Amino acid sequence: MADAAHHDGKGNKTYDFGASDAAVDRLYALPLHDVPLQTLGLKKATMIKNAHLESALELFRGEGIGSGQIRIDEIPQFFDQDPKTLEADVEVLRRLAELESFDVFSLRIELRRVGIDFTGTEALNLSAEKRAELSEYMAGFTRPLIMKIYGQQQDASEASEMIDLVRKPNREDAMKALKDLADTLKIGLDEVPKFLEECGDVFLSLSYFRDALDEVTGAIPDMIDWMNELQDNFQIRSEPANQRVITQIAADLTDISTSLVGRFDMFDQRSQKLWDDIDPHAFENFRDFVRDHHVSLAAVLCGLTVKMKLWAERFPSRGGAPMKRIEFIKGEMLPGLARIKKRETGH
Repeated sequence: MADAAHHDGKGNKTYDFGASDAAVDRLYALPLHDVPLQTLGLKKATMIKNAHLESALELFRGEGIGSGQIRIDEIPQFFDQDPKTLEADVEVLRRLAELESFDVFSLRIELRRVGIDFTGTEALNLSAEKRAELSEYMAGFTRPLIMKIYGQQQDASEASEMIDLVRKPNREDAMKALKDLADTLKIGLDEVPKFLEECGDVFLSLSYFRDALDEVTGAIPDMIDWMNELQDNFQIRSEPANQRVITQIAADLTDISTSLVGRFDMFDQRSQKLWDDIDPHAFENFRDFVRDHHVSLAAVLCGLTVKMKLWAERFPSRGGAPMKRIEFIKGEMLPGLARIKKRETGH
């Protein structure tokens, strides 16, 4: 897969961390325009996860002016609205604030759980730009199926392209393979495109989370090296508590990333086996297996992304005075990290 890091003119690695123009593509941001709210000003805001992994309302963001954030319980101080109307909107936002990630895949599951209906289905789909960006990841999942149908590699990295190949098979052997697949799945030939569309959505979710994983695991070793540089500083070394914090954070980040990589190895193994001996229940089991992981995966990756993104923004050149670094480590990296680790590893 492509390296998630880039380099600036000074040779330092830089990271995007899902820096898409579309907020809908991010794990840590939820535009509120499709949420059933009655207060117009609130619908123009975005709910985000801050460095402490708490949900906050972002009223504005801009180059040079930063991010204007307020807590949910501060909303009545900033919006002049009928009290009962505002109270109802705040209740909706409180339920949203409980969610651990705002990615579209876990939102499809979690919004039902908290009883909130979006007004637009497009709000729960990635942007076209993001889907195109994930094409390399998607190809890894769709290749075995295309090989099964065509017997050779075909260019089909997006679900729509894959379905188009199936709807218009260009060889007699491919048509026979499609009929065999339909018979095996006990569905009609005309139902195969719909089946493949659902496959594509499952594979897209895995590609999305794999992309997020590659970004954070690419940055974590650099972050750990940056922290470990402080071990030689006299001011830091003179306080054992500082050294313990650095050691603990490095160990937690390593444990979390190791566990995440293991989870994705499991997904890869199961997806590769999926088409070897497909039966009517094989895909359903695989789909349910992946969806069972959506919410916990999203929560962990959202938390890590927020942490690593903030580090990359605050210290773009990987420098910083020792006391500034330890202040950031203790004040921004440490809060909530134990919760991420427990979510991923169970302890």
